[in-house]
Amino acid sequence: MARYIDQQLLNAVSALDTAGTVDLTGDPREVTIYVRFNASTTAGAVAVEEAYDASETGTWANIATVSWAAANRVHAVHIPGTSRAVRTRISTAITGGTVSAWIVAN
Repeated sequence: MARYIDQQLLNAVSALDTAGTVDLTGDPREVTIYVRFNASTTAGAVAVEEAYDASETGTWANIATVSWAAANRVHAVHIPGTSRAVRTRISTAITGGTVSAWIVAN
């Protein structure tokens, strides 16, 4: 039986390349990533990426890029299929505020 994961990946951060990673090894998954830009943000982007291993030090494969569209907005990225390791990474620095991200998987 697959494990249920509900975990925060980014917590009110803004710096370029700040990342939050989760290891999904062992179970097929339905995965959703939630990205929330706070009320004072004016720009920025978060990459949703995957790799074979959570400790990968090279370039991860891009699944989606969540670009700032409005302050105080939640974006959802649904990932079909199976991933061993998933992360969210600030790919363009967040301007004027912060961003948070969560993963829900089963």
